[in-house]
Amino acid sequence: GAYFDMLKEKDLTVFVSADGICANMLSQELKDALYSLGLGCDLSSPDADSLFAVIEGGEILREEAAGEPYGTQGEFDCGHKYTIISAGSDFEGYTSIQLDGFEFAKGGDGLKIVAYDNEMDQVVDSVCIMESPEGVILNR
Repeated sequence: GAYFDMLKEKDLTVFVSADGICANMLSQELKDALYSLGLGCDLSSPDADSLFAVIEGGEILREEAAGEPYGTQGEFDCGHKYTIISAGSDFEGYTSIQLDGFEFAKGGDGLKIVAYDNEMDQVVDSVCIMESPEGVILNR
């Protein structure tokens, strides 16, 4: 939807992480929105218990959808450091998105997205996206 369109329009680095329950339960609408950001991993696999991605300026830097806990570290935008963890349901769906050592992932079950504006050199959004019978809920 409109939120994912905004993520594509700016010079952003976008960090995505999902807990195990969320990774297996994403609606087709949310999967399509993630694919529109450039994700190439198979989000339909029942084994996709962990999910993370790093997208900088519309280009995928790292992504993984796996059946086991997964984490990665790296650098983005001229030397800033990131650490992302996506642990599956065997680990109570723990997720983390840290930038330069500070936690930015919002609590709760759901798809975590952190948007970093490379031009402004700061985090501009941190959201936990949850789905309910009433629709998509953005928790900030």
